[in-house]
Amino acid sequence: MKQAEARLWVYLQGEWKKGTDVEPLIQVHDALTLETTPAFAPELNKFMVPNMTWTPKGFSVPVETSGDFGENWANMKEFV
Repeated sequence: MKQAEARLWVYLQGEWKKGTDVEPLIQVHDALTLETTPAFAPELNKFMVPNMTWTPKGFSVPVETSGDFGENWANMKEFV
C-alpha cells in the first residue's frame, strides 16, 4: 500500500504541474480516495488500477481492485 501511495504521489505531482484538478482525500485500510473532475476520472482510474494491483518482486499472491466514482458516496458507480 505504501508503495502504491508513493507512486501515486509522483503521478499527482506531474498532473498538478499540468494544472489537473485532482487531490488525495483519505486512505483507509487498502482504499485510496481522491477528488477530481468527472472528465479526468477515467484517466485517473487507468493509472490507479495497475498502480494498486502491482505485485512486488518475490510475491505471488495476485491483488485485485476496482475503481468507483460519483458525486457522493450514495451515488458511487464502478468504472466499466
